[in-house]
Amino acid sequence: MNSFFLSDNDIKAIYYSNNNLEDLAIDSYLCTPFEKDGSYDCELLDIGEDYEDAGMYEEAYKYYVESILVENNPYALNNLGRMYSDGIYVERNDPKACHYFEIAHARGVEQRAGDYLMMGSYRQYDVESGIKEGLTRDLPLAIKWYLKMVECGYIDGYSNIGCVFLEKEMLDYDKAYECFEIAGCEDSRSQYYKAFLLEFGLGRRRNIQLAKYYFERIIQECKPNDMFYQYATTRLREIKEKRIPVLKNGYYFGSDPRVD
Repeated sequence: MNSFFLSDNDIKAIYYSNNNLEDLAIDSYLCTPFEKDGSYDCELLDIGEDYEDAGMYEEAYKYYVESILVENNPYALNNLGRMYSDGIYVERNDPKACHYFEIAHARGVEQRAGDYLMMGSYRQYDVESGIKEGLTRDLPLAIKWYLKMVECGYIDGYSNIGCVFLEKEMLDYDKAYECFEIAGCEDSRSQYYKAFLLEFGLGRRRNIQLAKYYFERIIQECKPNDMFYQYATTRLREIKEKRIPVLKNGYYFGSDPRVD
């Protein structure tokens, strides 16, 4: 097809019909030296953001891809990640969003607290869709993202960090308990795992009465459909029935069927 006979709109339509253009833009971006002074051209990025503000998401997507390709702008890449995270114009794809967020963050872009939570989760758990995007299990990196979440003002990010310290590779009961303590009493997950550690004497001297107190507090403050309300109810029943087995040394997530 000879472009001489095509209008500018036709050429643009053909240009953007290439489904691999986004991938090519990312590959090109990754091969481009990082400008540490943070000086980026922003003309295409600004146009894309204007289109997004106007609700013209297809045009915004196209300009973000072009900004990545032409301007090497990490903020365009971050905005593209948010489109995938929120399912705007493109089909929602959390692992791809995380992949783009991590690249953009390495080049100076900060994310939202919810983005950091998602990034940490994909680095903590073996999620098949994340592995396909290159997000292999990396617990120290997960902790980094959860700490960034805390920096955004979400103290319950420490609850996520505490859970990392209950993973087999990072097992540290003391640090886990400390993180759950910092997360505070309003976080039902932290309350539950503090009680669980106390009940079984993991990282702290066994204290059944204090464990019962935390379990009862969860039941008082949470709704019955809360997962940890159900867990706490089970633990209290087993304590009442004096069914408190001693967990083997080296308990971690997945080593006991009562805890996910």
